[in-house]
Amino acid sequence: MKRTIHRGAAIIAAGTAGALVLTIAPTAAADSGPSTAERVATVVERTTGTADISRDGQSGVTTPATADGTISAAAVDGSRISIRLPGAGSSNAAETGTGTIVYPGAAKNADLAVQPTAQGVRALITINNANAAKEYRFGLGLPDGATAEQLDGGGVLVTKGDDVLGMFDAPWAKDAAGEAVPTSYRVEGGALVQTVQFDENTSFPVVADPWWNTAWKWTKCAAAVAVAFFPAAKAYKAIKALGGAKETAKLLWGARTKGDFMKHAKKAGKNGAVEILGIAGVESYCFK
Repeated sequence: MKRTIHRGAAIIAAGTAGALVLTIAPTAAADSGPSTAERVATVVERTTGTADISRDGQSGVTTPATADGTISAAAVDGSRISIRLPGAGSSNAAETGTGTIVYPGAAKNADLAVQPTAQGVRALITINNANAAKEYRFGLGLPDGATAEQLDGGGVLVTKGDDVLGMFDAPWAKDAAGEAVPTSYRVEGGALVQTVQFDENTSFPVVADPWWNTAWKWTKCAAAVAVAFFPAAKAYKAIKALGGAKETAKLLWGARTKGDFMKHAKKAGKNGAVEILGIAGVESYCFK
């Protein structure tokens, strides 16, 4: 797999250009010591689990040596994207035995972690108390011609023309009790910005994660809709009314439920939306 990062001038966050992507040594020691690193990893893994973490180096993910460095990850078409961490260079990486890479003290009152997965990579924020920042900016470096756009369901889809390169799944954040904390993304100035709306009543620490996912289910979803987008197909007129196969797939993927899709597919009409939901494969691949 190619290791070169392709940068799109319009989408790269300021300061990303020229940044080196470094491979972390398994024995790298964090400045704050292994006990702190293990504490951060325990907090993160209590929320994410460890079952999907890639430990064999086959994920195609390259992680930085410091918390202000850049993750490099594969896209569906074999190109690369980069994700710049929002931490400080004084926080060094420490890799745990479970594959979680942590950056203790990466930001004021917050730690960072990275988990390579079989289909992408998670960049995790651990917010330790109410004095921490509520916004975290992840600079994006995308292939030339690629764009990032937000879906109705909260996720961010990365495309190049009609090709889907992957997506950042809808954001989530959970407190120490496992309760959801309101969170959202916006794409701004070549960066993915995650806002976490905790308050003084939140049970800390809070864990939140942008997850870059090469989205094989999205590919199947888009393919199912594309197969039904021809004049003789039952759902053809409904798909056309929504702007074509790609736009219809985006609405389906952005919806959390069939009911959500019905609300966002008004241009297709109620019967048209039902016809789209009846396309073979849509139920299996287009809803999480």
